[in-house]
Amino acid sequence: MQEPTPIRPSRWYYWLAPLFVAAGFGVFVLEIVLGLPQFDRALTQVLVPGKAHLALQPGKAYTVYYESRSVWHGRIYETGESLNGLQCELRSSDDGQMVPLHRPDGPTKYAVGGRSGNSVLEFSVPRDATYDFSCGFEPREHPQEVVLAVGSGLGLLVLKKSLLGLFGIAGGAMLGVLSFFWVYILRDQAIARAAAQRQLPPPVR
Repeated sequence: MQEPTPIRPSRWYYWLAPLFVAAGFGVFVLEIVLGLPQFDRALTQVLVPGKAHLALQPGKAYTVYYESRSVWHGRIYETGESLNGLQCELRSSDDGQMVPLHRPDGPTKYAVGGRSGNSVLEFSVPRDATYDFSCGFEPREHPQEVVLAVGSGLGLLVLKKSLLGLFGIAGGAMLGVLSFFWVYILRDQAIARAAAQRQLPPPVR
């Protein structure tokens, strides 16, 4: 009696599909987790009314963000979307030279790690130096404290991390689908061969 041909690969190989999908989501989460320290390093927070000393470099476009949701020294700030009467200035610490600030050409937003920011000002500096950045409010405008953040290249960082995370999800999903059909096709061919083998006449002895 002829022994039945084993069906290969095993059904257990179908589990490769959800494993690839889970790996893709893992890459997405990993990019977010690893991106948080880079995000914090890219921004310098300033409590307003207040000021900060910033080490700035020429050739970079700096953006000032208003963080409507923020964390400052362990304290949570939720100060609403609107920001009225904000007055800021930037001066060189060496000679007091004023650096012009202007409204951004287009809005830039982020929501990362419990912080939500919206661009309110932009500037660039003429030389590598330390600058005094100070902000306050017009009288009778926005009496509560708010958090601003100053940084350069944040939009590119957020875009990079988002694309890498999405590629991870898409790649995991694609590998999951391909592995499923790979196992399905191989098993289907093995089943067809086994069925054909059962129909063959017994060998002559």
